[in-house]
Amino acid sequence: MNRLLMVCAAGLLVVGCNSADAPTSIPGNGQTQTTNTHYDCGSSGKLNVTYLNNDPNAVAIVETGDKQKIMMVNVVAASGAKYVGGIWEWWTKNESGTLSNLQTQKTMECQETK
Repeated sequence: MNRLLMVCAAGLLVVGCNSADAPTSIPGNGQTQTTNTHYDCGSSGKLNVTYLNNDPNAVAIVETGDKQKIMMVNVVAASGAKYVGGIWEWWTKNESGTLSNLQTQKTMECQETK
């Protein structure tokens, strides 16, 4: 069921894109709000994350230091905000975040930069 949700969300996101690299909107009940946030992950590098929110949908696009872009959809979390996409999980709370590769169990601990 979760995989189906991610596939559907990915398909819907493409509808609101100017190009494959520049999503501008996602479906929802209003206008999409976009926020760009930068994170410092110490020796692991830096992340740029673009959040797209349009109730009831939320998407995070995580760009790693090697310019890989990972699109993730919001899922239920006990606290904070949790996004998943393929083998990746991005979990944020307050000004910190953790990027996890669920296949290798490797994680990056990150802090939001201003």
